[in-house]
Amino acid sequence: MFAAVLVLSLRGYTLDVNVRNAPYNAAGDGTTNDRLAIQKAIDDVSAAGGGTVTLPARYTFLTGEIQLKSNVVLQIDGTLKKSNTPSHFAHPTIYGRMIPGSALNWDLASYHNYPLIYTTSGTTNVTVQGSGTLDLNCAGKDDATIEVAGIGLFDTEYISIKDITITDATQPQIWPVRCRHGEVTNVKITNPAPGFNNEAICMCNCQNMHIHHNHSVCGDDNIDVWSSYQDKRMHVWCSSDNPQPSVNIEIDHNTLGQIGNGANFNIVPWGANAPDQELVRIDNINIHDNTLLPFIIDKRPGAPNTEYHPKFHYQEWNERSTYGHSPISNVRINNNGIGTDTMHDGSEPKFPCAGFQTNDIIDKWFTDAISPLAK
Repeated sequence: MFAAVLVLSLRGYTLDVNVRNAPYNAAGDGTTNDRLAIQKAIDDVSAAGGGTVTLPARYTFLTGEIQLKSNVVLQIDGTLKKSNTPSHFAHPTIYGRMIPGSALNWDLASYHNYPLIYTTSGTTNVTVQGSGTLDLNCAGKDDATIEVAGIGLFDTEYISIKDITITDATQPQIWPVRCRHGEVTNVKITNPAPGFNNEAICMCNCQNMHIHHNHSVCGDDNIDVWSSYQDKRMHVWCSSDNPQPSVNIEIDHNTLGQIGNGANFNIVPWGANAPDQELVRIDNINIHDNTLLPFIIDKRPGAPNTEYHPKFHYQEWNERSTYGHSPISNVRINNNGIGTDTMHDGSEPKFPCAGFQTNDIIDKWFTDAISPLAK
């Protein structure tokens, strides 16, 4: 493993706060807005130096966005359920998938609505874990759903996301931007809402990340490695104005399935306009020992489906320039396999795929967005 992850220890911090208990008194009944109670618990634990905020099992905590702060473990053993009521959010929110009237391509609501769990610049040492569920609560149609990212982390270091289940997503589910030293492991991503944009794990301008032993079935790209510079959509909860290279990322032992649309691995070099191209380089990416499940058609109303379905995807397009891309080097894809059953959650037999290694991505098949894995 080259993407070493160091998560700071919380030993010595004895705080373990149950949000159901006084003075927080979260209802956990699935209908009361518990945002203020959960946020107060996080604020208090972080201010005291660190510890754990627990959402206990057998309760459903309805909420708007929650800010995770330094040295806090958010232990989700019950269900944290996104509200679809704008007044339940601290920041302005809108309904729908896209920003109305925007001239930008793919100007998603999740760039503007704050993520359900989010961090701000300078946050360090955060964990989201537990045996419970992050329910992103699609209401069945865009104009009745507040569409947000599940976990959106900005300019944060020492991150751990593990063991939870994420369900019913309409937009990206785990979305670190300009983060360092992170691990996502043993997360189950399931039952995506119909439609585009419910990517599983999107890493933009991130470094030293390890994505491993997750099980994801989503309706768009499963794992993105992304470089970006001055993306005009990123101006609310995150930004790509000061990028860092996307380097030292290991993606292994994941089981990845697709319904409807998208790729299992997607490299997106959208930094062509950066004055210093080394700040938007994608480098040292190791993708190995993953199981790629067969594509199946999503038969639900409104679901997108494409016959073109690569296992691996390289995306050169962006809204600022159709041609050119930021540098890509040292991408290794080895010992991955094709599984047999997309909707099966257990141990998955696999058949070997070809792999490749490269120092510079210049081959025509790569710029055409098809790898030998897809053939």
